[in-house]
Amino acid sequence: MPIQSNTFIDICHRRQKICFSRQERKMIGYIRKKTDEYNLDNISRTKAYIHYYLGNPEIDWSLLASMVSRNAGWNMTDLALRPMKQILKAKDRFILFHTYERPNWLIFSDAFPQLLIYQFSKQKNRPYFHLLKAFNVSVFMEKEWETFWLTRDRGRLCTSQIVNEQQVIEKPVIRQNYLKNKVFNRMFFKFQEWLHQTSVIFPTMNGALYGFSVSRFTHVENRIELGKQLAWLLFESPVCQDIRQFALNVEPTGSRSDYGRFQKEPEMDDACLRHFYNPVKHHLSTMDDWFTGEVNDKWYGRPKLMPYDLTHWYVKKQKQIERTAALISLICRKSKNE
Repeated sequence: MPIQSNTFIDICHRRQKICFSRQERKMIGYIRKKTDEYNLDNISRTKAYIHYYLGNPEIDWSLLASMVSRNAGWNMTDLALRPMKQILKAKDRFILFHTYERPNWLIFSDAFPQLLIYQFSKQKNRPYFHLLKAFNVSVFMEKEWETFWLTRDRGRLCTSQIVNEQQVIEKPVIRQNYLKNKVFNRMFFKFQEWLHQTSVIFPTMNGALYGFSVSRFTHVENRIELGKQLAWLLFESPVCQDIRQFALNVEPTGSRSDYGRFQKEPEMDDACLRHFYNPVKHHLSTMDDWFTGEVNDKWYGRPKLMPYDLTHWYVKKQKQIERTAALISLICRKSKNE
């Protein structure tokens, strides 16, 4: 059921009048502390999402977020390995690392307080979603959590969380002038799309790889569609049990060696994300609420499904990357010798 404009106005008025009790201020302080603690780096975020899902399995988005976070970690680690070092300059790899790190940090900053507030609500058997105001969470999600509390519609909540997370990063990341000029409007980002870096891959314990790719990543509607496709893959597809078995049994490291039988490079043995990257200090500036009271009905439509078995595609793509890296390395050596 879509959010009506008058509901949006009602929540805004209600937020202006809220004064938190002493107990609620303690809850807010605890949530801030735990969010900062788990938002240290990609690995801690991925583990936090999984741990939360184990205690709250009705919140599908938490497991989805852990798998998308894993994918970001693998992409970050790839940037530090030999093929990417040969293909991309150090400064470009540095910028791309932050292009993965910043939005994932922002999403966690916004989403994890929501998850903890829901957990408090469960424990106390009463809704505490008015606390979302303290974390500048959109009124869109306050209404969606209230709806979920009444209806227990897991699918709608998951889709709403997908929509919200992509809107959260739209202005401070995708439309941010520095990243637009240094990343998204440059040819090497198009090259990144060819290198599969805008694909999200879900592995399985038997070595099969499933997932989807997004074209025109900078379009928010395309990213929302990708999120819906991935949610279908993780919770409704014929292979969802195989993917969840991997998600809940393989510890996240940021290494593609997690894929099992696809491990080839000797350096993959030590290719854990924390081997290459230290935690990044971020600063969160206050942002305006992205939601204006208008809901796009397409957000809640069924995702457009495409072939999702990426096993052979991944092997082929890896060979293309290795050949490209070798060719660039050869050209560089010839240039130095001339």
